[in-house]
Amino acid sequence: MEVGRFSPRKENKSRTYCSVYNCSSISFKDLDLRFHLFPKPNECCFVNVVNKFGNTEKVDKLQAWSRALKIGKKVSTSMRVCSLHFRKDDYLFPSKYRCSFREEVLAKNAVPSCNLPTNSVVSEVNLQLDEDRLKRRQRRDVNKNSEKKKQEEKENDQEEKGIHANNLEYDENVEEMSQDQNYCRSFQDVGVQVQSGDLLPKFIQFLKSDSELSTFTGIESFNIFNTIVDLVKLVKPEDSKAKLSVQDKVLMTYVKLKQNMSYASLSIMFNCCTAKQCQRIFTDMIHILSKYLIVAIPWPSEEEISRNLPQCFEDFKDVRVVLDCTDIFVQKSKNLCCQLNTYSHYKGTYTCKFLTGVTPAGNISFISKPYGGRASDKAIFEQSNLKNLLQPGNAVMVDRGFLIDDMCQINGWKCIRPPFLKNKKQFTKSEAILTSKIACARVHIERSNQRIKAFQIVGSRLPVNLVPLLEEIFTVICATFNLNSPILKDVTFIQV
Repeated sequence: MEVGRFSPRKENKSRTYCSVYNCSSISFKDLDLRFHLFPKPNECCFVNVVNKFGNTEKVDKLQAWSRALKIGKKVSTSMRVCSLHFRKDDYLFPSKYRCSFREEVLAKNAVPSCNLPTNSVVSEVNLQLDEDRLKRRQRRDVNKNSEKKKQEEKENDQEEKGIHANNLEYDENVEEMSQDQNYCRSFQDVGVQVQSGDLLPKFIQFLKSDSELSTFTGIESFNIFNTIVDLVKLVKPEDSKAKLSVQDKVLMTYVKLKQNMSYASLSIMFNCCTAKQCQRIFTDMIHILSKYLIVAIPWPSEEEISRNLPQCFEDFKDVRVVLDCTDIFVQKSKNLCCQLNTYSHYKGTYTCKFLTGVTPAGNISFISKPYGGRASDKAIFEQSNLKNLLQPGNAVMVDRGFLIDDMCQINGWKCIRPPFLKNKKQFTKSEAILTSKIACARVHIERSNQRIKAFQIVGSRLPVNLVPLLEEIFTVICATFNLNSPILKDVTFIQV
């Protein structure tokens, strides 16, 4: 076996030693040798090695080197192995393979196999133990094979006897066996029918009245609920293979919106799917509902508003919309930029904000896209699409946080806002009366925000994983708010 000796290198003063036990190779003396680093740990490089039992196993390269060279300590980056412990076949030569490197390179799957160290004290004892262990293993394998053959012979004899006996009885009992077989088949069919999930009661069967439905879902009547289900069926027809019907999926979505239950709780409540499947169903249904319920949030004309004007707006007949920002608490994000955008100094926590517009009659007529809690009311108003909906001469009613006088003046809108006290000790009589009237009129948007927050998914702190769905969730909630009974009673409107 030819070991790794090559043409001499240039002389150098490097004092690199071979780390193998009883090997005295030094780099500045043995110029015809090459010195190699150990493989790096966790390199995910494996080599095939024949173990002491003669079986080939795949081992980590560093472990294979350490085992072959009997390295009894942790391998460091300064340790080297000389080429005396490798065969020449383990190297790639530039002249043979026409490679770009100049010197001989060790192959990736090379493992030390020459001049390996032996422990002089225990080597003979270990060799004898290994031989004895190998003999015992071979004897066990022979005994197992002989027992297996005997067992197979017995089984074959029993099968032959059984087949012979069955052939003798077959002609006499054909009719009786066929009757038994039919009886067993019919009994099995009945058992399958009993185990069917169709007999399990659905959750909606426990909701006996409109008030119970409203408590769990926020939808005030079964008529509205069935209308929403029919709308979804037009887009997503019933699937016979699905575990839940469209009705159950819509119900599950609204229970999640109203109660903000965990997906694990929903999986127990609806009894047919896992928590992961409930999460997927909720996401799919939110996409569908937000897309098709947006029509329930219309922008009414001036004629419609004037025909449905409450008595508290008698002094503000030119008001087209009442504006307010709805804050929704969200969990702290791990992303630093998201933390900066969502932190509200006014609230002292992390929030997202929507600009909501309510008609004088109390219906939601406008919702903006979500903004971080850092954004001001003025900035949200300027960036929203509301400026494309308002016409010159329209009035908007806002609270003191909306400093939009300049923008209203440029576009010809009228801004109705409670007066500021500034440096005064108290309001004048006219300012106090105006503040009282505006507060009386703006109470409707406060009540609408209260109804929106009754849906616990936005009334409590929203998880980070639901923030990407926040705009669609808020759209579904506002549309459902408009489908329910109005805030104001008929007697509170101005009779035209």
